[in-house]
Amino acid sequence: MQFVPGAPMNISAAPPGWQVTFTTGTKAWTEPIIGWAVVATATDGGAIDSDLAPVVLDSEGGYIEPLSSYLDSKRASVSQPVNIKYSIEYRNPNA
Repeated sequence: MQFVPGAPMNISAAPPGWQVTFTTGTKAWTEPIIGWAVVATATDGGAIDSDLAPVVLDSEGGYIEPLSSYLDSKRASVSQPVNIKYSIEYRNPNA
């Protein structure tokens, strides 16, 4: 099997409480992290390697995707270039 850079190779569920908060110059929002994915990456030599990435639930679209894909789609949805910063945190749902 051959993987394309950016494609999930494996996904595991995340326990409740993981979230990622996004900020731009004018807006802030939080999405739940519903899993962790091993994502294919390309090396300088063209080989395939892997990286661990959170899997985000897009509450507007109702779909899941690795964080890098989520960021790419959010940047592509606006007419002007936007810098999106993010922070990943765990908040105990029982606290």
